Amino acid sequence: MDVRVFPYRTDNYGFIAESDDGFIAIDAGDDASYLSQGLPIHHIFITHHHDDHTSHLGDLKAETGATVWGPSGIAGVDEVIDDGAALPGGFSAVATPGHTLDHFAFAGPGVLFS
Repeated sequence: MDVRVFPYRTDNYGFIAESDDGFIAIDAGDDASYLSQGLPIHHIFITHHHDDHTSHLGDLKAETGATVWGPSGIAGVDEVIDDGAALPGGFSAVATPGHTLDHFAFAGPGVLFS
């Protein structure tokens, strides 16, 4: 699986994974950084509710038409996930409460976004 990694804001990294189900963005804290990668984003996976991971979700979703997968209670999530949920690209949602109560990691073929 190919993964593009890029910085956004002052201390975060964005990730876009290429899968058989299209390109998957992990989080959406800065839409311009994701869009500048020039990749057609089909899905967005949200790890948790903090602003630096969700503040540009509405803009990124509107610009790409992507389906958003994430914890309940986050505006813009289309598909609410639970522990063990099957996701596009061969990913599984893994509940990892600790940083936040609603935190998820995403395990995929040869990769883990935590």
